[in-house]
Amino acid sequence: MTIEKWTPITWHCMSCGSKVTGSKSTDGDIKGACSKCKTVMIRKYKSRRHSTIEIYKQEISLPC
Repeated sequence: MTIEKWTPITWHCMSCGSKVTGSKSTDGDIKGACSKCKTVMIRKYKSRRHSTIEIYKQEISLPC
């Protein structure tokens, strides 16, 4: 069993603009969630010049 080292990374939320602190794993994936709007962001590095950002917005259910 190997222990991965996670490094904290800070950036701005793509949805609301507030600061987000995420974690970077040893393989280069960065995962974080916004505490204000609950958006989850995952950034994956494909190569030196190519990275993918996946954004998952949490749906808000309004009372009827």
